Amino acid sequence: MTSYILRSIVFAANLLLAFPLIAQQKADASVFVTHEWNSTDQITTVGISHIFAEYSSGFVGEVNTSLGYAEVLTESDVFEEYPIWETGVKLGYYSTIFVYIEAGIDLAELALDHEREDCCIRDERINNQIDGYAGIGTGINLNQAKLTLFIRARQIDANNWEAKEHVFAGASFELKF
Repeated sequence: MTSYILRSIVFAANLLLAFPLIAQQKADASVFVTHEWNSTDQITTVGISHIFAEYSSGFVGEVNTSLGYAEVLTESDVFEEYPIWETGVKLGYYSTIFVYIEAGIDLAELALDHEREDCCIRDERINNQIDGYAGIGTGINLNQAKLTLFIRARQIDANNWEAKEHVFAGASFELKF
């Protein structure tokens, strides 16, 4: 299992480094740091983002990918800690003030065939799904930086546990290049 995690991290690092080169030559790429939380849990990520569609009307499509760390309280009151590698899409209206909707999945769980579990307990659950999220956000565009506040509903579970809370509030700081 450690081999899968290492391969996923190496693949993600290559993707993060290559992503701006694949993107258009226009400066639509950015790096960001995100922290989200609720009463018991927290998730912190670092990633890159790229605008893939920009219209004169102000509507924008954006893709992002990030690596991070999650600490989640389960329904049985045990904290689970694990790495995440998320990718998502945002669609919204961007100006000085912007709003968007978003959705994404945890590629680390997908790459590992969603086998996240405790080291010593194996209780196969039929309802283990690939973790993902859907959310809404708003923020302010400050030329070369963006500050964003958002709310996300998350699907978080594994073979032998499910998160107690599913709604997160968050903040993100982004630098454009």
